[in-house]
Amino acid sequence: MKTHKTLEGARLQCVGSETAEAGLVVSTLSEARFFAAGGYKDITYAVPITPDKIEDALTLMGDVTLRVAIDHEEALEALVHRHHPDYPWSVWLFVDCGGRREGIDPTGDEAITLARRIATSPYTNLFGVYGHSGFSYASHTTEEIQQCAARERDVLVGFANRLRDAGIVCQVVAMGSTPTCSCPPVEGLTGITEIHPGNYIFYDLHQASIGSCTIKECAATVLTRIVSVYPKRRSLLIDAGALALSKDMGATHLHGSDGFSYGAVLGQATLRITRLTQELGTVEGTEETDWDSFHLGDLLRIIPNHSCLTAALFPCYHVIEEGRIIEEWRPDRGWQRSA
Repeated sequence: MKTHKTLEGARLQCVGSETAEAGLVVSTLSEARFFAAGGYKDITYAVPITPDKIEDALTLMGDVTLRVAIDHEEALEALVHRHHPDYPWSVWLFVDCGGRREGIDPTGDEAITLARRIATSPYTNLFGVYGHSGFSYASHTTEEIQQCAARERDVLVGFANRLRDAGIVCQVVAMGSTPTCSCPPVEGLTGITEIHPGNYIFYDLHQASIGSCTIKECAATVLTRIVSVYPKRRSLLIDAGALALSKDMGATHLHGSDGFSYGAVLGQATLRITRLTQELGTVEGTEETDWDSFHLGDLLRIIPNHSCLTAALFPCYHVIEEGRIIEEWRPDRGWQRSA
């Protein structure tokens, strides 16, 4: 849910499931509260929880099944120290699949020790193991993404089997990242019980560039107006700056400095968005660009490099069908309840 943070998007993603039965993954406790109020009862907060957030998380328990994630002994100690009187914590153990972001080393003894402590404490239950292959975003082709997915699968399933060999029950094995879930290995994901992609509901230019999707599958765009035209210097000025597109540079490992752009201008293959200030964007073209075709006030539509960041910059989304606005979605904002 972290890409769009809306009830409407959740309904699309959970089609075929009753609201109360659908399991959601969120990135903030504010989202958890928002979707709980919308009727969702099984919610994973997929960021390693810290002691300052425990009181906020506790207020959700009972109304929903809130699953938290950890990868550190101190986090477990905090959960044990402050727990709900009636409901033990449902805990994911984060595993590092090679991305070196969150996650415990699945090859070390510390991982087994931490898993055993979670599983045997009266205040926590080990719900499962969870990994995210962020390294897949550095892929060049669909085949490379599939290799990343196989690597993620093998690390998680291998660790789950280590736990079982040690006598620790591990029923749920979950992997995430939009590239690897969009392009699973040919041999499948045997041993994986859940997949948790987020960006796939919108996709974006980065995903299309590495082969996770096609340009036609990118659903989130930013509509901007031309505010000035400079034919002699082969550029336009638009009213979409960093607060509309974000400064995510996208798949820089593919295009380098020569092909860099802060998004793709639809229908304008010769244009690149080369510079962003707060509210303005500089769009550069080439000798082939038809500068006489651009006028002040003209609209351009942009596929952003990273739709998650771009979506977070807007108070609402307009859903377009056959050129008409048919719905307006309003996302949740913020991180957790105010003190």
